[in-house]
Amino acid sequence: LPIHSPNPKVFMAVGNCLIGHVDKADCMATSFMNSAGVIQMFGYTVPSWFGYGGWGVGEYFLDQPARYTFNEAFFANQVALDYCLASYLKQHPGLTPPEGQVDVRRLTQDGHRDLAGLLYDRKTVAFYGDPAWIAKTMPGKLQWEQKLTTVRNNKKTRYTLEITSGGEEPEKKISGESAPWKEPRPVIQWLPVRLKNPKIISGQEFQPLLTENFILIPRSKTVGNMTIVAESE
Repeated sequence: LPIHSPNPKVFMAVGNCLIGHVDKADCMATSFMNSAGVIQMFGYTVPSWFGYGGWGVGEYFLDQPARYTFNEAFFANQVALDYCLASYLKQHPGLTPPEGQVDVRRLTQDGHRDLAGLLYDRKTVAFYGDPAWIAKTMPGKLQWEQKLTTVRNNKKTRYTLEITSGGEEPEKKISGESAPWKEPRPVIQWLPVRLKNPKIISGQEFQPLLTENFILIPRSKTVGNMTIVAESE
């Protein structure tokens, strides 16, 4: 049936199998973008089961209203997934992730179901549309505030990230052993420029991960008051 719905939309196919699978000209993804007004969307290119690659986008985009654009929320969740994957491999020294297609059955039989799920989702969730289009929710209540300040001193720049708690979050933790991939998504703060030789000056007790373009802070159920100071050339 012909559909004409031109008002702009984003589409979050967080748990829908194969919505992101483009196998012909009039498949679901191309039809949404062609005639249903979908400017940006993401979806699984395969049947979904583990879910980390999809559901976390909702945590960044909907649970933190107006903090991230839609494409930033997708990227933040991919960053979180990579962090969880690195954490899993760190907890299992000597384990080498398989190359190419993920053998879910074998990894599960070997006791590495979570590794199989993280690798599977990392390879199979696709983002479509205009990456520069800015789509945000209406501002709303946030469970914590993030404030980044920048000070230039001689040849170095200091970045101070202040996290201020706003109360307890809804329970989201998955039952079972404690692990990063079973906790709410980490705090992620974008940096205004790509840093050169960045390093953490203070706040190491919060286990921050500093890269050239973002700071990641792992978390459990709640976010308390934290201050992270970083420096770069």
